[in-house]
Amino acid sequence: MNSVLITGSTGGLGRRVAELVAARGDEVLIHSRDAEKVERVTGDVGATKGYVADLASLEAVRRLPDEVARDHERLDALVNNAGVIPPERRE
Repeated sequence: MNSVLITGSTGGLGRRVAELVAARGDEVLIHSRDAEKVERVTGDVGATKGYVADLASLEAVRRLPDEVARDHERLDALVNNAGVIPPERRE
């Protein structure tokens, strides 16, 4: 079993990738900047763990790998799906 962290995985393409990775039996680690979405999607796709980090924050960018390393012996793959949405386009 591989351990896969998918950033931006609570909607759209990232969520679909999380679903497919989980379906093939790998350990899925969910990420989003929204704690409620992380909790919901972690349960929905059967992910092992969810992480909340706003990657627009350098502090959060530095904290996320430390949290993942604390919780998991290894990480086999990282899918960088999170994108930056300009403030005028955020909903």
